[in-house]
Amino acid sequence: MQIYGFQPNFCKFATYKKQRNIMTLSMTGFGSAVVECQNKKFTFELKSLNSKQLDLSTRIPAGYRALEPDMRNIIAGLLERGKVELNMYVETTGSESAVQLNLPALEGYKRQVEEASAYPHPTTGTACFCAFPTP
Repeated sequence: MQIYGFQPNFCKFATYKKQRNIMTLSMTGFGSAVVECQNKKFTFELKSLNSKQLDLSTRIPAGYRALEPDMRNIIAGLLERGKVELNMYVETTGSESAVQLNLPALEGYKRQVEEASAYPHPTTGTACFCAFPTP
């Protein structure tokens, strides 16, 4: 699955763990991983506590929620029980801004403000509102 040009590779650790047959000694723990891809920095945190069954909760940014079922399947394939919390954080790291200005609209707003400033500027009462033209 590919979202916003980000190809997740969550299976690396899962494959490593299954190949080595590593046994978990405790259900209480914390782990984090950071992945940088293009102009994004992805941080994943896993917290677990002792519990009789697997209780998995996730906090994933809205734009990446389509990845949640894959993440859940990977974690469920590795863990049998425990109260597990997965947090995912995404930061923009490149010089590319997340917000793009609409320059033609901005120029239009500037022109309207300049036109409005040509009108007399009353300073008291409701005359302030009456000085502006009606559409």
